[in-house]
Amino acid sequence: MLDRAERGERGETIVITRGSKRLAVLAPAPGAAGRAVKDALLRQVGTLDDAFEDDVTATRDLLTLDDPWSD
Repeated sequence: MLDRAERGERGETIVITRGSKRLAVLAPAPGAAGRAVKDALLRQVGTLDDAFEDDVTATRDLLTLDDPWSD
């Protein structure tokens, strides 16, 4: 299995089946989007209003990070 996972590093996609039923697809992970978001924001420097940082902070404050496994 690990040998096949290494093939994924080269861009190959592996379909895992049992009989003729597809159980899973092992594929290369997509690239991180964080850099793309940062680049998009940097292209907008000077065009965003002064309240943008406050809007982002207020939005982040609305997020909750609940542990789905806790009781």
